[in-house]
Amino acid sequence: MPLFFTRERKWKLPSTRPLLKQIASQEADVFLVAMPLHMAFFGLNKADKIRASYHYQNWYMSGHSLGAAMAAMYSADHLKDYRGLIMLAGYPTKDLHAANFSVLSIYGSKDGNAKMLQKNPQYLPNDYTKQVIKGGNHAQFGNYGLQKGDGQATISRKAQQQATAQAVRQYLLAHDK
Repeated sequence: MPLFFTRERKWKLPSTRPLLKQIASQEADVFLVAMPLHMAFFGLNKADKIRASYHYQNWYMSGHSLGAAMAAMYSADHLKDYRGLIMLAGYPTKDLHAANFSVLSIYGSKDGNAKMLQKNPQYLPNDYTKQVIKGGNHAQFGNYGLQKGDGQATISRKAQQQATAQAVRQYLLAHDK
């Protein structure tokens, strides 16, 4: 059974629970970690304690927005320990090239930060998949309300989160070998 590990950003823990519950219901174990001061940057190595407590064959790191950038930073320093990275509306911050390491990038077509999501393509590994959710925006990956500068979603939060969970499931099934 694959493991999906996620990080939290500035919002309260319940904001991502609906999406994570959907992912967990699809045969993936999900660990949601509270970050100091609600900023992933201050808790980069919290994943180490969780990994030391469980024995899975394949581990996947994930995050949303700044949490995705920090998950990418952490993953780059632990490429041998993880099978892949799932970025929700985020971008890589360090080189992720390694044998048997993959990246899934999911974002909404109405994301108000579209230019930011194109940052650092040189860091992406050969095994890279991009999934654009038509009508989705930045904030609807979570349940924390509107976000300044974000685009107006043309699909519901529920539809965006269902599409996200399905994309994650397909990615995990394809890569958990």
